[in-house]
Amino acid sequence: MKKAEVQFNLIFVIVAGVMILAFFLFFTTKYIDLKEKQEAAKISGQIDNLLLGLKFNTQYKELDVPNFNLNVNCGNITINNRFTKDLDYVFFATNGTSKKLTFWVKEVEKGFRIDNVVFIIDNTKKYYSDREFFPDFVNVNEDYDVGVFFNSCPNNNKKVICVDGNNINYNGESFYSFDDALIYGAAFGNFDNFKCSYEKLVDKLIILYDIYLKKNEGFNDGQEIRSQISTLLSENKNKIVNGNYDVDNSQLDLLNTKLSNYELEVLY
Repeated sequence: MKKAEVQFNLIFVIVAGVMILAFFLFFTTKYIDLKEKQEAAKISGQIDNLLLGLKFNTQYKELDVPNFNLNVNCGNITINNRFTKDLDYVFFATNGTSKKLTFWVKEVEKGFRIDNVVFIIDNTKKYYSDREFFPDFVNVNEDYDVGVFFNSCPNNNKKVICVDGNNINYNGESFYSFDDALIYGAAFGNFDNFKCSYEKLVDKLIILYDIYLKKNEGFNDGQEIRSQISTLLSENKNKIVNGNYDVDNSQLDLLNTKLSNYELEVLY
C-alpha cells in the first residue's frame, strides 16, 4: 500500500472517529438535558400536589427531594435552571440550593382577610429571633443565617430583619407591617421577591376596599350604618393608594358587628 493511501486511510479513520464521538456526545448531552428537565418537572409536580392541599389551609408540609437549585422571580420559580413554573398566588421564597423545603400557608389580614400567602422555607438554613417568633417546624439556631430582631438591630454580614413597632427594616428600606405574615415574608423571601409580593398584597387590599364599597352600596337597609361604612372604606382605600399603609379597620369591624346585631347582612 502506498504511503499516500495509508495517510488517507489514517485521516479517514480519525475523521470518522471524531464524527462518531461527536454523534454520541451530542445525544448523550441531549439525553442528560432531557433527564434534567424531566427531574425538574417532576419536582414541580410534587410542589403542585403539595400546594393543592395547602392553599386553603393555614398549615405546613415538608418536601424532601434530591438536592436541587431554586431560583425565585416575582411571579415564578425556576427549578435547576431547567423548568420555570408560574405561581398564581402570593409567595415568599429565596434563591438557593436545597434538599429540604417546608411549605407553609398563612392568612394575611387587615381587619378582614386579604389572602392566604405561601412561604417556601429552606430548612437547611438556620433562623433566629430575639423573641419567640418562629414556629416549631422552622430550623432555629443562635448561629443563624437569617435573623429577625425586635429589641435590637445588629450590624453584621448576615441577613438581618429588624422590626421597629409596625415597621420592617429590610436591606436599608422600611415597610409597614400590617400583619406578622409580612415579617415572616421578609425572613423567608429574598429582597426582590419580598418587595414584589408585598406590592401584590397591597394591590389586593385596594381591590378588596373597592369590592366591599360596591357591595355595601348595593344594600338598601341600615342606611345610617352603611353610610358610615362607605365613608371609612373610601378614606382607608385612599390612604393606601397614597402610600399610607397605617390604616385602622377596627371601626369597620365594629360597624360590621353592628349590622349583625341588627340582623342585617354583614359586609365580611
